[in-house]
Formats: sequence, C-alpha cells, structure tokens
Amino acid sequence: MVLESKEPVRLKDGPATRKMTAPMEIPDRVDQITAEWLTAALREGGSLGPGRVRSFQIDEIGLSTGLTTVIARLIPEYEGAPLEVPRTLIAKLPPQDEVTRALGTSLRLYERETRFFQELAPRAGIGSPALYYGATSDDGSSYILLLEDMGRVGTREGLRELTHDEARAGVVALARMHARWWENPELNRFTWLTAATGRAVNLAIQKKYNQAWPGVAERFKGRFPADIEQIGNRFGPALGRFLETYTRPPLTLIHGTPYPENVFFRRRNGNVDVVLISWQVVARRPGAWDIAWFIAYGLPTERRREHEDSLLRLYHSQLKEGGVPDYSLDRLVEDYRAGILRVLMAFVIAEDNLDFSFPGAGEIPNRWLERTAALTDWNCAELIPA
Repeated sequence: MVLESKEPVRLKDGPATRKMTAPMEIPDRVDQITAEWLTAALREGGSLGPGRVRSFQIDEIGLSTGLTTVIARLIPEYEGAPLEVPRTLIAKLPPQDEVTRALGTSLRLYERETRFFQELAPRAGIGSPALYYGATSDDGSSYILLLEDMGRVGTREGLRELTHDEARAGVVALARMHARWWENPELNRFTWLTAATGRAVNLAIQKKYNQAWPGVAERFKGRFPADIEQIGNRFGPALGRFLETYTRPPLTLIHGTPYPENVFFRRRNGNVDVVLISWQVVARRPGAWDIAWFIAYGLPTERRREHEDSLLRLYHSQLKEGGVPDYSLDRLVEDYRAGILRVLMAFVIAEDNLDFSFPGAGEIPNRWLERTAALTDWNCAELIPA
C-alpha cells in the first residue's frame, strides 16, 4: 500500500527520544480507555502539551496483522490543544482470548514490541509508525501502544500482494537496516532483545510447535504435500537445536515477520519510504530470516521463482554497499533456507493458537499452503538437525 503522508506528530522531548511510564493502570480492553486516561497518556508520551482530550470515537476495531493483538482506531476531540496533536491514532492491546494472550506473554511478544518502540524505533534504520505512548506490565501479559495511524486497521482489508517494484524497495530497505546493525555490539545493551533469542525462548518455541503440530497436521491432512508433512514431523523434535544452530553470527536486528500486510510504502517528498508495523517478534537473528518472510512467503510461488535469484543478489549487494564485509552469497543462501524453515515454525504455532476466523484472516492458511513449495524448492529439510 502506498500512502501519501505528512510527518507524524513528534513534539520536543517526545516519544522518539525518551522512555515512558504508565500514568495510571494499563487498560485491559479498548472500552476501558477513557478521555482522561488518553489525555494523560498523550501528555506523558510528549504528543500533547496544553489542552486535553475532551472525548474520542472508536472508529474501527480489528485484529492485528499477526492476529495476536486487538487494535482500534481512536479519533480524539481536543479542548484547548494545539493543531499539531494526533488527529487519529491506533491503540494496540492484548486480546481477551486466553490462549492467544498466553502465547504472546510466553514468547515476550508484548514486551518486545513496547520496548522496541520506546528504545530502538527512532534509530532502527527503517521506518515505523510514530509512538505516542507505550507501556507494559512487569509480567509482560498486559500492554498498550498508541501509534501513528498508517491507514489500515489489521486484517479487515484482507491479504495483499507485493508488486515487483515494492519487492525490490522492501529488500533494499531491509538490507539497509540489517547493515546498520550487522554484528553491532550496541544490540547487547537491549537485554529484552537478546533474551528473545536465548535458550529458554528457543525451548519454549519448540514446546509450542510440538503441542501444535499434531492438530495442524490433522486439520490440513490431504492438503499438505507429502514431503511437507514429512518435514513438519521431523522438525518438531529438532526445533530447539535448529534455532541454536542457525542463530549464529553474523547476527543483526530483524523485524521478524515482514510479510506484505506488515509493510507500507509511504510517499513523502517525491520518495517512497518503507515502513514496517507489528514489531512483536523483533529479535537479533540472521538478516536473511527477514528476507525469507518477505520473499518466500510474501510472493506467490511462480513470481518468487521468477524473481528470487535477482532479489537475493540485490539484498547481498545492498549489504556490501552498507559496509557488511565477508558475507558470501553462499552463506546468504544457507541463512535464507533456514529462514524458510522458520516460516514453517511460525505458521504451525500461529495456526494452533490464533483465531483465523476473524474478517480478512481466513485466507492466511491458504496463502501459506501455496507457498510451502519454497521448502522443497530449496531442500530445506537438509538443514534440520539429525
């Protein structure tokens, strides 16, 4: 989606430059947000100085593109506020569904996204929505983000496909972010980020996969190609070792799930900026894992096969241009293949834990099934530890 956009609201000493704390309890549901709470949150976040939110409308409610959060468009009506306050914004909270919420908490999804926007977003090296306010509970089970409205509310508009020009623009933007953080020791400062790739999280992911796979295999019986089912069966017992084996240097900051619904192309001053939303699985992993999501899942199979080689070479050349040394094309291909296996892992866990009945979400499994061909095209089973 290409958007005509103005600069987001960022007042001096606002959310782009400082960490925030909750002015009061974190709302658990959209209907618990009040005008008073919204006033305090926007003021704490630096997006509202004088004046107050007198009232607000909830324009639309949906599920996030990853189906792990509830999002709502809020339209505030101000009293005594300057013109440059946010006129619409997106509120993002955990769902009430206990299974989904437990998944988000155990994998630290809500904590990661909040901390990313508070601490890394302004200098991540790629576009993201402006943060107006963010807070998370100590146990990571509750959070709220107030974000710049990018014009699309979750899954309601359905799935979209990338054009070839968008695919190239996305690859270039991801390469620039990855080069910015390539083996950068500064990432070690963000313990919430490094913990997301630790052994405990890897084992939690393996447990979730092994709990999910039998049900997924049964529900999709007859729709899975036989070789994909065999890969799925083998992958579970080896998943923790796979993550440890292939989360190896060189590492960088990755978004985690840059599929088409999480990517915006924003036209500004004659240029098109790439903007990524939904940073819940931000991590320090191989950069090619982002590229696997973007290409192998983001493009229909035949278009992927047609353009995959040129897009991988474009990514490799952009890394070199960004100052990345000694990263061969062969190593990129191996990391990319591992990234395709990670897409399998993510879908299996999601399919068993998230609600795909929500408007716009029902086609996600069909899209994924069509794109499992990448697993066999690249002989990804070869990478599963024995």
